[in-house]
Amino acid sequence: MSLAVSVDVPAFLPDDFIPDTGQRLEFYRRFVRAKDEDEIRAIEAELEDRYGRLPDEAQLLREVMIDKTPWCAGKPSREFWHEFGEIHSLNQPV
Repeated sequence: MSLAVSVDVPAFLPDDFIPDTGQRLEFYRRFVRAKDEDEIRAIEAELEDRYGRLPDEAQLLREVMIDKTPWCAGKPSREFWHEFGEIHSLNQPV
């Protein structure tokens, strides 16, 4: 299943948190591929170990990624999506 995620909150990894573009993109890839909350929490722990406390934008990204995992498993989304954004299943790859 392919997903498109749209949120009305600043959820991203800031350049000044992870200055290297390649490393930042690799963390985005890992977040997207995470299958459950445990994997996302492990990525979060690694980020904090390597770069320090997550800035607010990165914390919001973590919450968005945690809330997308039920959709990947074919389960309904949680309240986050009703308040802050949308998530849609697509017929083609994102």
